[in-house]
Amino acid sequence: MISKKRLHSEDTSLCSVSTANPFKKSLYPTNITITCFPKYIIKGCSCSKQIFPSGCQKKNCLTCQPYLSKRRGLHAYNRFDKYRDECKKARIPFVMLYTDFTIPMQLRSNCMDPKYWQDIRKKVWNLLKTKYHALFALEATHPISEKHPNVFHPHLNFLWVQKPGYKPFLDVKKLEAEYREILGFYRKVDLKHRYSDIIAKQMHWCNYVTRIFPAFADWTGALRWYGTYPALDKKEKFICPLCGCALGVFGWLDHYTVEEYYEHGLRSGRSPPWEDITKINLFKRKKSKEEVA
Repeated sequence: MISKKRLHSEDTSLCSVSTANPFKKSLYPTNITITCFPKYIIKGCSCSKQIFPSGCQKKNCLTCQPYLSKRRGLHAYNRFDKYRDECKKARIPFVMLYTDFTIPMQLRSNCMDPKYWQDIRKKVWNLLKTKYHALFALEATHPISEKHPNVFHPHLNFLWVQKPGYKPFLDVKKLEAEYREILGFYRKVDLKHRYSDIIAKQMHWCNYVTRIFPAFADWTGALRWYGTYPALDKKEKFICPLCGCALGVFGWLDHYTVEEYYEHGLRSGRSPPWEDITKINLFKRKKSKEEVA
């Protein structure tokens, strides 16, 4: 038989565990996820055609998540790559820095307030700019970690570039102390810093950092660029070397048609539906100003 004294002690310990955890489900900053059925856009020239999935493009969509993440990663890499070209012309090395600022558990509930989180983000960027000579940076917010995907684990991911003439090797202990000052938290903080001039590593970082988290889309928001970053060039039309025609957009197919082909038609040797003009939902051609006049 359990004594009243022991029962009271056990109840007290249970209560302390419950109240110490600031991440109750009612406070978890998640949003409703959705799924969509993407159309397949048909692009090509007169001699060949390809299909590209095009869904609702919403960041809380589970279907669009891999496509949007890939597009964001490529866009981010292209901007850094544009600066790499500038470095080549100036004959200076291009090094990408990656610094990950994690919020201590005691402060994580504060981060559910977008204003608090934005204030921390701006102060971290100003620190990198004023003390560590950052030229420009991409910041992507992550709400969870790979090791603990079911725990709210907010952290700031900064991919950044220093002004020419500065070394990417930082005094991490000093950076940690300055980060504690920003947080107003004077205990241990988790901070990781690395850098690389290897293109494959830089591309991996861009893809990893720019991932989309559909269940946290409202909280994470958009990617953020800081500092003096290069503008991307406008895309030039691709001219097919075989037929000499520019790559264009023909129309679209519904996902049922494409899925049915991959499930049955591909094995039976049928031509793909995007090669059959009668099955394509053609886009209406816009009339030129001369035609309108």
